[in-house]
Amino acid sequence: MVEDTNTNLTEDETELYDRQIRLWGIESQQRLRNARVLVIGLDGLGAEIVKNLVLSGVKSVLMLDNKASTSEDSHSNFLIPVEKIGQNRAEASCQRAQNLNPLVSVQADSQLVSEKSDEFFYDFEVVVSCSQDLAQNIRIDNVCRSRSIPFIAAGDYGTFGFSFYDYCEHTYSVEYSSGKKGAEVKTKIETVSYPSMESVFNVNLKDPEVIKKFKRTPPGFFILKVLYKFREEFKRDPTSDEEDLQTLVKFRDALLDGVDYPIENIPDVTFRCVAVGMLSPCCAIIGAVVSQEVIKVVSKKDEPHKNFFFLNPFDLSGSIQSIVPS
Repeated sequence: MVEDTNTNLTEDETELYDRQIRLWGIESQQRLRNARVLVIGLDGLGAEIVKNLVLSGVKSVLMLDNKASTSEDSHSNFLIPVEKIGQNRAEASCQRAQNLNPLVSVQADSQLVSEKSDEFFYDFEVVVSCSQDLAQNIRIDNVCRSRSIPFIAAGDYGTFGFSFYDYCEHTYSVEYSSGKKGAEVKTKIETVSYPSMESVFNVNLKDPEVIKKFKRTPPGFFILKVLYKFREEFKRDPTSDEEDLQTLVKFRDALLDGVDYPIENIPDVTFRCVAVGMLSPCCAIIGAVVSQEVIKVVSKKDEPHKNFFFLNPFDLSGSIQSIVPS
């Protein structure tokens, strides 16, 4: 976590970030200025996050992606010019991302994330992983936890999306007052503990006390587990092909077998909403939420999300859910 806030902002930085400084203060902007962020996965969601972070004024953003860009990517990743389709996604996104803010260092890395050593992740204040499979996310999260590095995983599937947060032990400040006119604004310090991604996804859904909590919330966690299962089995995301849709329904039925949760909360039509590829408006929503959380965790200001954000595939409403192992 960034601690050094002694370096003064330059005159150019103060002018450029004037509105942000007025919003969250000079100390928060100084913390952002010292933050190095890794963004894994330059699909449409990754592009939204990179854009927001570069504009916010972090020290640097490293974009890590080994895939070649396709015409489909150009529909959601606005950082890739048409003439660069076919090139590596991170490298093709680099110039437009850099043009957003010359004061931020923007670089690309085309290596496979699975080939990165544990030590590679130690150089960052925050790690954001977009559209990776569950095993990869768990591996990166565990590496980050070993060094108390905040980790965020996120993904978009049609009109469904999510973001997961593991900030280890996070301390932040909150301003408050009595609400009366002219009342003094005070600051209090809070600390919150986060569970690992591995422990959350191993939560016992057949435990009556655990499942009782899920009955009061939208079904995002179950949808995500089904999608992760599909990727684990087929090494890709589902399509609107009828065979894929039936496979998703089968995985849902297996997940809920013996679990006291209403299957009608996840009707078959759910999977027609999620198996349509990335949608730019949904990427923008999730990307904005994730970027704001990065700013919160770096600035140590305001209450962070714990520990999921879900985008409901039916009405595009968002919900924050705390899912912790029993």
